[in-house]
Amino acid sequence: MKTDVSAVILAGGKGRRMGGRNKALLEWGGETLLARQIRICAPWADEIIVVSRDAEVARIASRFPPARVVPDPAGYEGEGPLAGLAAGASCASGAFVWLVACDQPHISAEAASLLLQRMRESGTGAPDAAPQAALPKLDGRLQPFHGIYRREAALEAAEHLLRQGRRKMTDLLERLTYVCLDAEEFARRGIVQAFTADVDTPEDYRILKNTPNV
Repeated sequence: MKTDVSAVILAGGKGRRMGGRNKALLEWGGETLLARQIRICAPWADEIIVVSRDAEVARIASRFPPARVVPDPAGYEGEGPLAGLAAGASCASGAFVWLVACDQPHISAEAASLLLQRMRESGTGAPDAAPQAALPKLDGRLQPFHGIYRREAALEAAEHLLRQGRRKMTDLLERLTYVCLDAEEFARRGIVQAFTADVDTPEDYRILKNTPNV
């Protein structure tokens, strides 16, 4: 069934806190994190866009025909996730973008589907006031990664911020209207909170790999 969603996987980070390793290439259950994410995204998203300039990332993605690789926008190479979002959204064909960081091993299509459902339901009364994003809010914190965004609104906001020299995802959220779903709402659908967990450091990697997959 067509969802009108483009999954955008940000895989261009330098992994400074991981000793310079690209986290997309970390091993997870006999495959790379990138391969795992593409496999999870493929049954639900209409297309998968991997944002990276890493040759090994491109080689792995080439083994999965649903995925294609695009670089950061010219002039914004290595400028962080906001530039990656702009790159992915500018190439996407879907009306919505499912934004994923490459270091999230437990991403969930079920969680993404619930976020999309809430966004669509919230926009049925007054189209002009329809939210431009739907975000998990877990442990009292908004999670911009694993969020669903209206492609055109997110692209316009990201490009505007980049021109101003602003690079933070929190800056993006200040320019968008959004709805939030908390842990209880996900739990009622049998979706556990771990879907936003990420790997920032070698210790995070060790702990998450030794935590039962949920």
